Amino acid sequence: MMELPSGKNPFTTLTHELMHSRLYVNFYRDTVQVNGIEKDYSYTDVASGVAMVALNDKGEVALVGQWRYPVKMFTWELPAGTREEGEDPLVTGKRELMEEAGASATEWTPLGKYLIECSKSTQESYVFLAQGLTVGENAPDVDENLDVMWVPFEEALKLVDEGKVHDALSVIGLLRAQRFLQMKGPAHP
Repeated sequence: MMELPSGKNPFTTLTHELMHSRLYVNFYRDTVQVNGIEKDYSYTDVASGVAMVALNDKGEVALVGQWRYPVKMFTWELPAGTREEGEDPLVTGKRELMEEAGASATEWTPLGKYLIECSKSTQESYVFLAQGLTVGENAPDVDENLDVMWVPFEEALKLVDEGKVHDALSVIGLLRAQRFLQMKGPAHP
C-alpha cells in the first residue's frame, strides 16, 4: 500500500483562547504564526460522531430526514449520533441506530474514520455498515423530529449522485459501503 508523505507543520501557536464552551463543542481562537505572518485561527473542537449504513435483507438502507437548523433545510441522512467522551464508536453506533431507525444489527463492519472539515473543526467521525437487521419502532431524543425511510441501496446512491443527500458523512458512508460491498462480491446488494 502506498504511503503518503507527511508534511511539516508550518504553524507556531502564540496564544490559545477558549471563546465559548457547551455540551459537545468548544470554540477556540488561537493566534498563530505561519510563513512569517501572524494571524487569528478560529476553530471548533467537536465531539466525534458515528453514522451507520443500515442495510436490510431486502437491500434497503435507512435514511433519516430532519430539519437542520444551521443550514435551514430538511435533509436526508444516514442514522447518526454523537459519541460520548471515551465511548467506543461501535457502542455509539448501536445506540443511535436503535434510537433513530429502530433497528439493531448482528453484523457490524467498520468503514473508516473521517475528518469532515479539518480546516475548521477537530471532529472525527466513524462509519459502520450494519447488517443482519431487526427493525422495530424508533425512539428519537425528545428534541428530534425524525422521519425514517427505507430506500433501495442503489436508489440511495443515485440520491448522492443527484445531490439530494447533502450530509458529508452520509455521502462518505454510502460510497464506502458501496465499495466494500463490491469488493465482497455479488452475493450482497
